[in-house]
Amino acid sequence: MTSPLLEIGDVVVDLPGRGTVLRDITLAMASGESLGLVGESGAGKSMLARAVAGLLPAGAARLGTIRFDGAPLSRSRTGRDGARRRLGMVFQDARAHLDPRQRIGDFLLETTPRRARPARLPEVLALLDRVGLAEPRRLLDRYPDQLSGGMLQRIMIASVVLADPALVLADEPTTALDVTTQAEVVAILDELRRERGTGLLFISHDLDLAAQLCDRIAVLYAGTVQEVAAAGALAADPRHPYTRALFAARPDIERRLPRLPAIAGHPVAAYESGAGCAFAPRCDRAVDACGTALPELVGTEHAVRCLVAAPPAPATRREGVTRC
Repeated sequence: MTSPLLEIGDVVVDLPGRGTVLRDITLAMASGESLGLVGESGAGKSMLARAVAGLLPAGAARLGTIRFDGAPLSRSRTGRDGARRRLGMVFQDARAHLDPRQRIGDFLLETTPRRARPARLPEVLALLDRVGLAEPRRLLDRYPDQLSGGMLQRIMIASVVLADPALVLADEPTTALDVTTQAEVVAILDELRRERGTGLLFISHDLDLAAQLCDRIAVLYAGTVQEVAAAGALAADPRHPYTRALFAARPDIERRLPRLPAIAGHPVAAYESGAGCAFAPRCDRAVDACGTALPELVGTEHAVRCLVAAPPAPATRREGVTRC
């Protein structure tokens, strides 16, 4: 049996001055797989990616294990695992992660020795063209403030691909982009993943986008995985009350409603929740037992952390997601 590319086991993260932001996170993904992390703001999606990448804030404490390609990743923020050099991260706001004083060409080639840069230049130009950037040679002399957000996001993706990572962590890479550019960036990520067999951990608050791009989706709430299943199965048969509420709140061009259903209350962080299910105060199906202890994540192909989860749909039900 092939070992998972990424294994996250019983991970807990505490931040100084705040407390627990991730608790009991257990996930695994294979090489070449795309795994989506979805949930409302504050669910812990970005924090989990930063825990994997070793980018937790100073003073953060991490318990549990994270293994990448069979090797454990250190808990230390300053630990330089050799395995982490095979991780690439695409941030939500590319402009905020580029040095405004550095030309684009220097950014893309900064890890390449100067004497080797001329030989690698054709590869850089071809990749910039591949991600949809016109006149790539002219772009090399530009500064970030001379380019649009969509162009910078493509450049960020190109920089990650140049490093040839085994796993890409994409932290809401399309949030600041218009709809057309968003679709193009997602297509680029998906095509590059399929061509190179790269694993993709895709973070998004957009359920439809994650369903189109990802093989499986994990739903997070209050720093905990509430449900995880194949993308099509999750859309066709969401079982956790939170997942069902998220799907119900989506706009749908095929459904006319006077008002979209909203989830009562407001989202909470892990440190704001009690001993039981964090979603219980907002759940219309909660029972007394939901507030006493955190349920286990139960299931293999379709796992749910809930005492009152909806039963599986009949086997004859068709999946409702069109994959692209």
